[in-house]
Amino acid sequence: MKLTLIGQEINALTLGSVNAKTLLWELPKKMTQSLSAQVCFLIPFVSLPTASWSRENGIDKRQLTLWEAKLQTILWKTQEIHSNESEVPINLLADLQQELALPHWEVCPIAQDQLWGWLILGSNQELGLNSRLESSLASALCLAMKTAQLQFELHKKERYKWLQQNVTELIHNSQDLETILYSAIAQTSQALEVTRGIVLMLRYAEPIFGNRREINNPNVEVQLLTQWAQSSPFKTSLTSFPLSNSPLCLKAWQQAPIPLSQQVVDDPYQLYFLEESCPTSAWIITPLMGTSSGRPESQMVLGFLLLENDQPRQWYKEEQELLSWVSTEVSTTIVHNKTLQRVQSLVDERTAQLQRSLDVQAKLYETSRNQVEQLQELNQLKDEFLATISHELNTPLATMKMAIRMLHNEALPPERKQKYLGILEQEWNREHNLIKDLLTLQKVEDEGTSLQVKPVNVKQLLREIADEFQWKWQEKQLDLTLRLAPPQHSDERFTIESDEESVRRIVLELLSNAGKYSRAKTTVEIMLSETIHNWICMSVKNIGYGIAPSEQSYIFDRFRRGKGATQKAIPGTGLGLALVQSLVQHLRGKIDLNSEYNPDGVGETTFHVTLPRSLDEVLET
Repeated sequence: MKLTLIGQEINALTLGSVNAKTLLWELPKKMTQSLSAQVCFLIPFVSLPTASWSRENGIDKRQLTLWEAKLQTILWKTQEIHSNESEVPINLLADLQQELALPHWEVCPIAQDQLWGWLILGSNQELGLNSRLESSLASALCLAMKTAQLQFELHKKERYKWLQQNVTELIHNSQDLETILYSAIAQTSQALEVTRGIVLMLRYAEPIFGNRREINNPNVEVQLLTQWAQSSPFKTSLTSFPLSNSPLCLKAWQQAPIPLSQQVVDDPYQLYFLEESCPTSAWIITPLMGTSSGRPESQMVLGFLLLENDQPRQWYKEEQELLSWVSTEVSTTIVHNKTLQRVQSLVDERTAQLQRSLDVQAKLYETSRNQVEQLQELNQLKDEFLATISHELNTPLATMKMAIRMLHNEALPPERKQKYLGILEQEWNREHNLIKDLLTLQKVEDEGTSLQVKPVNVKQLLREIADEFQWKWQEKQLDLTLRLAPPQHSDERFTIESDEESVRRIVLELLSNAGKYSRAKTTVEIMLSETIHNWICMSVKNIGYGIAPSEQSYIFDRFRRGKGATQKAIPGTGLGLALVQSLVQHLRGKIDLNSEYNPDGVGETTFHVTLPRSLDEVLET
């Protein structure tokens, strides 16, 4: 009756369980408390972790963990040899009585349709089970372990899927090999729930592809590349060491590509990572193979993935398969990275040779080196260019065609003829200015424009241009304000040695641009000031919608215009600012932009043009 009640309580635990490890831990706890035992071990015969529970002041946790691994090894080996599920090694009970200091032990198989594992109970008094579990209790334990196995497998598959997705994304998204290796070993260690993971790389004096089993002292260096640890990392003063100094690495290298592992705590053939390191309860080392072609034993070993666990554990088949997948992905990444390094090294070497042999054609070489970037830029701008140039060429032509057709009408009144002649002249000027801008921009960028350096009175030049724009902007009701430094500063201080036509064109384009994008009934400001010694600064400020931050990076590119200009149908080709920038650079100056985007049309936009006082001195420098 008591065992039946225990079975019912275990069924209740199973029903409320959501985590396999918690359920497996609760089972030995429930059996120990219900049967007044001192300690209980749960040793699954399926792919589930072992569990144990001891009363207070009983057996310490580490000793319990060691015995879990030992009992699992003994019972699994016994089951493989004997088909009788009740078969228990003769010396097992004696060892338990002696080492755990409890006189009475029961080793009960947990079985129904199949063997699910063993329940091992230790007590100071007879438990009366006779190594057999009552039917209802056995059924409850089998159901609990079956449920735990389903939960465990589901959780494990989720972890493995998470690992594979993360490693794949990491390899595709990152170019840094050390980052990839660290993240891969960290995520693999977490997915397999081990204490630490280490990535080791091998450096060969000469490549070794085969017959590794016959080589006991290879001329190979092991490099400790990166590691991840749950708590305490592996500590060593060495960053690299000979392969023969590490029995574990040497053995793994000799038997590659087969993984090398230890999962039995008292394994007589225990290897050490290094002589200075402490042995761990369980470890597995998976080789990183150099290529997937040819026979596996003829492939070169690139390094190892070493996983260590402070507590004893089994390395299940699916875990080894997962490690094999990770090692293949990491190996492919390493080979790919080394190939890229060799290609890059070859490219650098050939580039240096070309640089030395093509001193006379250095500028041509520079153009060739930037060819890919220019092609990408041209491809991106192609559609915008075609749309813009088509509109700016066809619209004036269509208007002129309409005007010419109307002029052919002999009955047209003189005032109408004058109107259409004005339209023809206006559209011709528009077409002419577009072509002129294109030719000027191309000429400046090709450095074909000769500079006529002479004294330029910038103050006087700005006054002349301002008078012209005051008249042009009357329809839009724009004001133009000049702030040309304090009055005590003479015009001579703002007279520079430069190309007057280029300076004039810069100011004209900036004011034209300000006029197009300014809000009606606002003021455009022109400011002139001294910056540092031998440099002056001209600034043009207007009020409007401004330029969005995302558009400021390309606002000086040819045929590139802000989305606001396109959406609001503001006329333009996208050449003005490109021409300004080219002219400023041709005069060895620089242009800067400060703009705040404002959807209400009250944002300020300022272009600052800084020019040297003496262009000849800058050119000589």
